[in-house]
Amino acid sequence: MIRNIGADNAAASFASEGARQAPLEEVLKLKPDALALFEAVEKPGDQGAALLSHPALAAAIPPSRRLIIPGNQIVCGGSYLPDLIRSISAALAAWR
Repeated sequence: MIRNIGADNAAASFASEGARQAPLEEVLKLKPDALALFEAVEKPGDQGAALLSHPALAAAIPPSRRLIIPGNQIVCGGSYLPDLIRSISAALAAWR
C-alpha cells in the first residue's frame, strides 16, 4: 500500500514482520524524509517516548515532518485501510 501511494517504508530494511520500536541509531542512519507515529509526544512519559524528543532526531526529522496516525489505522488492516491511505497521501502531498 505504501509503495502504491508513492512512498517507501524505510524501516522495512531492519524491521521484522509487525510493528516494533526502532532504535534511534537505526532511524538516524536511514535518514527518512518523515516519521509516522501513533501519537504526538509533547511530554515524554517513558524512555521510548523520550527518544522521540532526542535532539538528534529533532534535527533530522522536525515535528513538521512527523505524521501522527491513529492507532486503529495502523493496527487494523480492514475497514480503516482507506483512512490510512488518505492520511499518508495527504501528508505526502503537503510535504511535496
